[in-house]
Amino acid sequence: MSLINELNTLLDRFEAIPSLSDSDKEMLLSKRQALPKLLDELTAASKDDEGTYSPDAQNYDANTNTKLRQLHATLASSGITEVSDYESLVPGLNAFVKAGMPDSDLLDNWGRELDSLAPRVPGTKSMDEASAYLIQKLRSFGINTWSEPIDFRGVFFHEWSFKLLSPSGRAFTCFPQNNVAFGDIKAEIVDVGHGKAQDYVGKDVRGKIVLVNWGDLWDHEGPCAARERYTLLALYDIAVAQGAAAMVGYFSDTPGNALKLVEPGIRPIGGSNIFGQAEASANHQFQLPALNIGTKDALELKAILSKGSAQAHLVIKGVRKVSSTQSVIGFLPGQSSATIAIAAHSCTAFEGAVCDTVGVVGALAQAHYFSQLPLQKRKKSLLFFFDSFHVWGNCCQTANMILKEHATLAEQIEAFIWLDHISDGQCTSDRLTITSDHPILWPLANLASAHRGIKPLALPIGRIWSFCATGAFERRGVPALTMQALGNYVLTTEDTWDKFNIDVVARDILANTDIVSALMELNINRNIPGEPIGGCGTLFTSTELASYPQDETYQAEEAYPLYIGGEHSEVEILKSTAEKKARINP
Repeated sequence: MSLINELNTLLDRFEAIPSLSDSDKEMLLSKRQALPKLLDELTAASKDDEGTYSPDAQNYDANTNTKLRQLHATLASSGITEVSDYESLVPGLNAFVKAGMPDSDLLDNWGRELDSLAPRVPGTKSMDEASAYLIQKLRSFGINTWSEPIDFRGVFFHEWSFKLLSPSGRAFTCFPQNNVAFGDIKAEIVDVGHGKAQDYVGKDVRGKIVLVNWGDLWDHEGPCAARERYTLLALYDIAVAQGAAAMVGYFSDTPGNALKLVEPGIRPIGGSNIFGQAEASANHQFQLPALNIGTKDALELKAILSKGSAQAHLVIKGVRKVSSTQSVIGFLPGQSSATIAIAAHSCTAFEGAVCDTVGVVGALAQAHYFSQLPLQKRKKSLLFFFDSFHVWGNCCQTANMILKEHATLAEQIEAFIWLDHISDGQCTSDRLTITSDHPILWPLANLASAHRGIKPLALPIGRIWSFCATGAFERRGVPALTMQALGNYVLTTEDTWDKFNIDVVARDILANTDIVSALMELNINRNIPGEPIGGCGTLFTSTELASYPQDETYQAEEAYPLYIGGEHSEVEILKSTAEKKARINP
């Protein structure tokens, strides 16, 4: 499916959101009409020149750069939003980075150091070590750095397994989905297709284990973006209503036997953003045990079930308790109190190279670069933060807390750069960039990409589709930007650092750093505050935290094993820190 078709499908969902205001409907219609022409023209503008018009940084001159002027004219004529004139952007364009960024070897080293601590799960020793690592790094750059706790009601898994008992004995590599229930269940397993209500017709699953095709990642992210209950959780609801004892599921877009962990959005006090039947008790605990197996294994299991009944044994054991994780925050003062915020999330599903070691490395690279500049060359201040509650909790918690707890600082923030997924280390893949509807930030994003040989693909639709932490800033009128390089490996056991061309990573980080450097030189006015129409950034606005029971304090859980691979070979399970470091740093 083409990008414009994917966007139209998403906009269809947004238009179906109940109680949209007339102004929201007008905005959706206006953007929808302008997007096809804009995408066609951006594609045409970069067709022959992608990767070739990145001028020597030492000789870069925005006044005479014909390619960037032509691209700006394309943006200005698109009609999708107001665009500042080219001459007003020149001081920012001339501030693009010329030297001083960390080299590829250093970026690669940071990525490997971080991934050797994976999976970075809040409330575990590995996440605590990663937070300590980030604090040490920022302080070594001379940045004022501290941490702030997020107390949350967590589910920690200690043991899990899935075995076929008959017609033959076989163990499957598996992993629990986030926050699910515990169980030790021996029962018949029943294939219920995609697990929709109609898939249960004529099937008795009471007390049984159901096998479900969970579809692909967008089957879950799409409804979430449209403010609907996460599909995975809705499938839990149906299974619970049908009396199922447990669920084994697989994703159709994961290669081989790679595993995937999705992000259903868990509030610190328990439960999801939109409650459903699968959540019970005052803490909205999930009451269905659910394990993920690989697609290849699942198809073999489906073949067995098509020939007759089968018995299986599913085990998930662990503990539910209040726990804590640390948001790491750094502040680098500039000549003025006007501030640019830069962030990434430090937790991961498995190794999590794209999601989001690369964003953390990008933020560290910017922190290193700007901290080395003399104060007189930093016209604005910089705020850095690292969210450790993103994958296993919700993607807005740290942003919301910072904006609430640091009111004075929040009022000084002029722009927000969310570095989550900024690179997949592949030169030819797209970098879809979502920005606020802003006359300076939007053209800058396209011009910075083009300058570094990246296909310009920034779209000013942030008020329609807010990604994660950008929503917290968008509703305050703070212009926000996020460059997204996703792909099928995200949130899977195949999302590993060794797949990256580190020079491409350096290029993508540099393009984002160019944007921040330009914003340092330009006067940035906020937008009118307003609630975004859709996106996960619309779902989480509360900053409410869990409370420790009397006489209980934080006790870190042991680090989880690291699951790697599954596409061309069996999933490798690394249990010790030494095993992880040896695999990631060969």
